[in-house]
Amino acid sequence: MKEVELQESRRAALDDYLEVLGILGKKINEVEGILREKAEVTEEAMWLMSIVGIGFHNALLALSEIGEIARFRKPKSFVSYAGLAQKVEQSGDYTRYGHINKHSNGFLRWALIQSTSAAVHSATPNRFQRIYNRLKARRGEKVAIVATARHMAESVYWVLTKRESYKE
Repeated sequence: MKEVELQESRRAALDDYLEVLGILGKKINEVEGILREKAEVTEEAMWLMSIVGIGFHNALLALSEIGEIARFRKPKSFVSYAGLAQKVEQSGDYTRYGHINKHSNGFLRWALIQSTSAAVHSATPNRFQRIYNRLKARRGEKVAIVATARHMAESVYWVLTKRESYKE
């Protein structure tokens, strides 16, 4: 970009933009370094990062959104808090399962869906890929990612409850 020939006014503007971009890149690297150090120090973050697809960003985000895992008595409550549980409408013998409930923690849901997407596209075979591939054949890609994220949420619950690393 620095070698492209432009008018003088456009060259000055482009150089300014490139300078700002360089400064922002340095700041981003500094913050990522701090986050990486915090994730390596925090035992809970290390447990979460043992789950395929969860990196230090999402581990720290999940921990900040979850707070104390002990406040959830069952994995189902945690999945519901994360916004990955289906809506259920029942009346007599009639039961209808709908879309996920979005009146929940959007940051946690986003982090789990992003981590699930990374896990299912990982080069190493894992449990989440098997679940995703089975569901994708029947329900489509988007539904399969969200449904697999529910399984990842359950794994997060058990990793934090048992206080140990993830085991496939």
